[in-house]
Amino acid sequence: LDPSQNPEDFNKLEKLAEDTIEDENTLRLIAVPILGRGGRGQVTVTTLPPLGQVREVLARSPFNVLEIADFPRVYVFRCSMARGGGGDEAPGAALASLQRDFDGLDVEVFVQKAKQEGQSVVLVMLKEDLPKNDFAWWQWLICLVLFLFTLLTVNINTLGVTTLSSEQMSAMNMDQAIKLASKTVPTAICAFATVAAQEVARRTAASKYDVDLTPPFFVPVWPLPSLGTLGAVSRRLSLVPNEEASLAMSTAAGLTGFAVSLLIIFAGLALGPDPDKIVNLNFQMLPLVLKVALKPLLGQTSLSDLPDPFAAPVSLAFPSNPVLIGGITGLMITCLNLLPIGRLDGGVIAKGIFGGRAGGLIGLTSFVFLALGALSPGEAGSLYIS
Repeated sequence: LDPSQNPEDFNKLEKLAEDTIEDENTLRLIAVPILGRGGRGQVTVTTLPPLGQVREVLARSPFNVLEIADFPRVYVFRCSMARGGGGDEAPGAALASLQRDFDGLDVEVFVQKAKQEGQSVVLVMLKEDLPKNDFAWWQWLICLVLFLFTLLTVNINTLGVTTLSSEQMSAMNMDQAIKLASKTVPTAICAFATVAAQEVARRTAASKYDVDLTPPFFVPVWPLPSLGTLGAVSRRLSLVPNEEASLAMSTAAGLTGFAVSLLIIFAGLALGPDPDKIVNLNFQMLPLVLKVALKPLLGQTSLSDLPDPFAAPVSLAFPSNPVLIGGITGLMITCLNLLPIGRLDGGVIAKGIFGGRAGGLIGLTSFVFLALGALSPGEAGSLYIS
């Protein structure tokens, strides 16, 4: 981008960033047609409809125009929602109505939250200026490498412990090693299934709003003791049309993660302990809520006979099975992604419900608690650090 090509438009865009538009992706999207074309030497004959015509369409909508920033290839309207007289529509429904009114014109319309409380930003821009949604070959390669690495790391799970000593481990033959691996693979499959289900739900919600996402970038965790993976990250290839779409994608992923992991946990509880008595659940790594919920269902501890598991001086373990441990792993991954921090699903939901400032404050508070958790001794602290 070359601001020197048109300093007046650059100053207007800078003012929008300071006063009106909150989302950085939105600013980047409109900056390219506003500032970038002159620097690339591209010449096009397509133009936006006259500003007066666009204002007439908005006048028939529930949006009350408060301020206009017009550029040759982008119109930016700061609006409030009309009250009464049929103006009580949600921004998402109002956007659908606007898109129908602009049908037949070579433009795209988006509605984003403004920095001003209770106000929205309506963007009108040419379709040819939208990103091409390209996903380069090297990005596919990164996705593949992360996927394969996650398949390995998800088998290294601190929630599962074995009763075998280091001497027994080193003396194992190939058949015994394969048998031991068979005790970790189901855990990995169950944890991976939870993450995969979340990403399927996210894309299903995204397709409803015509939002294009990249393939998921899985997040392996190694060498710190942890859950093996912290889920997956997806980048948006197209602009999210409104706040409702962002909330829908994050909420769908979170609810699906809970549903799938809880189903796996119930299945694991129904299966009972591992008949070979090799697989055990590392009880001390569980969050307090899960300790309280699962303790009555786990039977007799493997390593301690103390009636109070919270007072055990040693790492406590309960006879378990790979499916149960995989379900608990998936549930913890889901909960971590729902922390109201930054661009995690929880952060998106918090900002969508409480607004940018309040959501940011909630995120900062959560980050402080996460940092305090990292001070926990042993593997529990490593989990929070990772």
